[in-house]
Amino acid sequence: MPADGDRLLALAPLAVASARQRRGLGAALVHRGLEAARATGFHAVLVVGDPAYYTRFGFDAADARGLCCAYAGPHLMVLDFHPEQGPLTGDVVYPSAFTVLE
Repeated sequence: MPADGDRLLALAPLAVASARQRRGLGAALVHRGLEAARATGFHAVLVVGDPAYYTRFGFDAADARGLCCAYAGPHLMVLDFHPEQGPLTGDVVYPSAFTVLE
């Protein structure tokens, strides 16, 4: 279980203009963001989104079950870079900009 102060990153909502979809742009953005998160020492990345899309990158709703969050449920997923340290637990507080999603 991560200790207090572990660094978690929230992947913000992702959108690609419909005229540019189906070209791999969204996937490239997610992959690059995950590479940067791992390289800069984040413990895990959270996302609120479509499980059918984000599970292909390794995100898992089951791994987010120990997190208390306003967005808890099947659309809150986590990609834990250090699963050997045990399940993630604790409170997740998103910045106020995310409240427009509620």
